[in-house]
Amino acid sequence: MMSTEELLIRLLNHLAERLKDRFVLKGGMLLRLLESPRYTQDLDFAVLSKESKKTVLKEIAAILRAIPTIEITRQQLNSRSIFIDVEDRSGPTKAVLEINVVPSLHLPPEPLSTAKISNLYSLSGRVVRVMAPAESFSNKIAAALERGVGRDFYDLSLFEPLTAFDETSLLNRLSHLEIDRAKPKKISIKTAAELLQKRLNNLSEQRLKEEIGPLVPREYQPGLLLMIRSSVSRLIQRLEILGNPAKFHNRGETK
Repeated sequence: MMSTEELLIRLLNHLAERLKDRFVLKGGMLLRLLESPRYTQDLDFAVLSKESKKTVLKEIAAILRAIPTIEITRQQLNSRSIFIDVEDRSGPTKAVLEINVVPSLHLPPEPLSTAKISNLYSLSGRVVRVMAPAESFSNKIAAALERGVGRDFYDLSLFEPLTAFDETSLLNRLSHLEIDRAKPKKISIKTAAELLQKRLNNLSEQRLKEEIGPLVPREYQPGLLLMIRSSVSRLIQRLEILGNPAKFHNRGETK
């Protein structure tokens, strides 16, 4: 039986080949290609286009229907994304595609090979375009502020030593945050740091076990909360400095 990850990497390689430079990978599969141990159950990517989401949905659906082993089981549009559920015809394996349609990104996409995952399933790797890690980090900060789920904080702990966040991308996301699915609102960097700290304080070993336990190999789970708190605390400190530079400048002068 095909695993979810094998299905995802097959879809990734095929869609990247068909969409070419319009395809930009992001989300959990990007982290997997950057050697994250956390498995993902969806394929999250952007399509660079000025066309409507409805038009892009039709194009993606046509590409998927041309794959004889894949069946589309659901298609959905909302104000932010396209969602397509697919299923392997030979077994119960399912996956979700989440697609954003945008005319451009804040930072230029970067090339990355899929070989590290493709080779696990005896597939040929290919070079795909991925969202710049700094922009991905900024989007993950916003997601953690909006949802506060353990998976987001785990991903933050992986991004934090890998790259700095992109300030422009983050400020753009903070201008229309949907916190706990409420009406979009703008928050400051200072408020973002405070909310991120509050959400971090609410994390527990039990929550992490329930939310990401099935997605992270057992050997990586001991000390997970400690690792997350350490990494995200450093991130929060950077946000605090960015949100109130005068305070930290004056503190340095008094030492």
